[in-house]
Amino acid sequence: MRKCFLLLLALLLFTGCTPAVPPVGEQTSQDFATAVPDTTVSPAESTAPSTVSPTENTSSDTETTAMPEVLPLPDTPLSIRYENRETFPYVNSLWAESWTEYGWLSGDGMSVSRKFSDIQAELPPLVYHKDWEILYQDGVSFLYVSIYSEDYERLHHNEELSVLDELSAGRYYLVITVKKQGDYIEASQKHESRGYECVFALEVSGS
Repeated sequence: MRKCFLLLLALLLFTGCTPAVPPVGEQTSQDFATAVPDTTVSPAESTAPSTVSPTENTSSDTETTAMPEVLPLPDTPLSIRYENRETFPYVNSLWAESWTEYGWLSGDGMSVSRKFSDIQAELPPLVYHKDWEILYQDGVSFLYVSIYSEDYERLHHNEELSVLDELSAGRYYLVITVKKQGDYIEASQKHESRGYECVFALEVSGS
């Protein structure tokens, strides 16, 4: 009898010390909070990268520079136009008269006739046409024409442009000498000026 009583007492003590175990598949709220961390992110804390439209300009300082409609022409004293095509010469500085604080300063350059062989590759080709047009820059005036043969022999010098009509078929060097007027010097009542030789490799075709 005493033995039965002790077994019953031991059973009651064992049952009271064993924690309740939930059925399989169930989890307590405390265990769930521990097992699954909170991954909710508020909108203010979102780290997702922002998307910028390819056409959206994100800089307020960016300026757009339009391409010019007309490109500047080369800075030469003259050009020759024929049928909407413009040819610019090789330019050789021949002389200059400039005003300084000490008075007039003059200087002479080397004539292009002394360096034809050195600059031959730089001379623009030009075919002679009677109805071509010579365009002079502002302040530029015609002085005279010189014509040289392929062998650099001077055939004509200090001539008018009409001498071109006398040329027979062949290749020549055409030199148009011009003067460009500079600033007016009140103290001397005279303009500064520069002289240029404008050179072309000229071809005259047979008529």
